[in-house]
Amino acid sequence: MGILYRSTTNALPMRAIELIPLPVPFRDDAVKVTGVHWCDNAPTHIAVHSRRSGRQATVEFQDAEGVRILGELDLAGFWLGTDPATLKTTWLFEVRAGGWFDLEAQRDDFYTKHEAPTREFLIAGYQECVSIFSRLGPVVIEIEAATSG
Repeated sequence: MGILYRSTTNALPMRAIELIPLPVPFRDDAVKVTGVHWCDNAPTHIAVHSRRSGRQATVEFQDAEGVRILGELDLAGFWLGTDPATLKTTWLFEVRAGGWFDLEAQRDDFYTKHEAPTREFLIAGYQECVSIFSRLGPVVIEIEAATSG
C-alpha cells in the first residue's frame, strides 16, 4: 500500500503580480526557449532564440535553487495585467510578487521561504516559460552567429 500525503496550505490570497522588466540584448515578443541545463553545483543555463531576428542568448544563473518550465497559457495571469508595451521590451523579468515563490510559500512545508532572501525570475518564451529561484541575478550572454568564410 502506498503512502498518502496531503499537502496543507495557509489558503492566503495571492499577492498581485509584480513584474520588473530586466535588460536583454535583443527585444522580441516571440522568443523561444530552446534548452534548459541544470546541474548540481554548476550554473544553470537557459537558451533562448528569437523567432523574428534569429538572434540567440544564454541566461545564466550561478545560484539557481529551483527551476520550473510551464506553457505560456498556464501562466496567463502574468500577462493579463501586464502592459503589452512592457512585454515587447523584454522577455526577462524579476518577479517581485504574485509568482511561483508566493504560490509555493503558501505551503507550510516549503522550506525555501525560511532561507536567505530568494529572488524569482521569469523568462517569458513563446510557448514555454521558465521560472527560476536564485539568490543572485541572471547574466545574459548573447551568442554571436557563426559566420561562414
